[in-house]
Amino acid sequence: MESDLIGKLQREAYKVIYGHGPVTGQEITVTHGIPGGWKRCSELEAVGMVYAAVEKNCSVTGQLAIGWDVTDRLPPATQEEKQDRIQRCLDPLRRKVAKCQKCPHLVSTRRQTVFGEGDPRAELAFVGEAPGEDEDRQGRPFVGRAGKLLTQVINRLGFYRRQVYICNVLKCRPDAASGNRKPTRAEMLECLPYLKAQLGQVRPKVIVILGGTALEAMLEPEESISRLRGEVLDWQGTPAIPTWHPAYVLRNPTPQVRREFWSDCLEAVRLLGYVVRKDDALWLPRVNA
Repeated sequence: MESDLIGKLQREAYKVIYGHGPVTGQEITVTHGIPGGWKRCSELEAVGMVYAAVEKNCSVTGQLAIGWDVTDRLPPATQEEKQDRIQRCLDPLRRKVAKCQKCPHLVSTRRQTVFGEGDPRAELAFVGEAPGEDEDRQGRPFVGRAGKLLTQVINRLGFYRRQVYICNVLKCRPDAASGNRKPTRAEMLECLPYLKAQLGQVRPKVIVILGGTALEAMLEPEESISRLRGEVLDWQGTPAIPTWHPAYVLRNPTPQVRREFWSDCLEAVRLLGYVVRKDDALWLPRVNA
């Protein structure tokens, strides 16, 4: 039963990740290694937990709760859906960003551009300010300590990183002899058209804005992140929720800051129509992850 269940969930995950999902409305009971214990959850949430568990080599066991059969419930992608995926292909924009020379001082110090990653049809997107040293080295957004915290939160929300979209306003690491620095307004203005084009192709239903710098670049608010975090704002017609940057949470790991960060992310999935359970509402991110 264990291997059969994992196989079905992985096949479902493949369909969800590559454009046939999401699938909702059914429930499955799963025992998993993150964080462990029996729980009832949506299929999409179960997929996220299984992938998270597989990534961490955790045990995954369970049983079908309602006779779930994934083999014939999802039809093949229609021609319209295939065409939609082609139109949303981000590769041309990625190549354009990789060749960008708008900020010569950033071009001279970057290892590579950091475009973004995730599902190009994601309902949920996370936008930070700029790549750091780890991101510059790997070419992927949010892979350092702040990235681990963000991944932890994404998994707890019921998603795998591949099921959301993650990017930054700036596509190059801001150069500084002492390490990372805040992007300048001029740098952000140069990169903002790329972000608009990027999210315009992904078309997420909800955006989580990570930190005051990203908020400043995207919305130019009169008020600070401390006043606006948790509010549902509008960015190019899409609901956008500002919250603390994961790096800020790591620097200020008080229960209050962690609770605010988590509650803002929960609000995003509420806007997507997901029901938040009481135990999820009480959970706090671990800062030593």
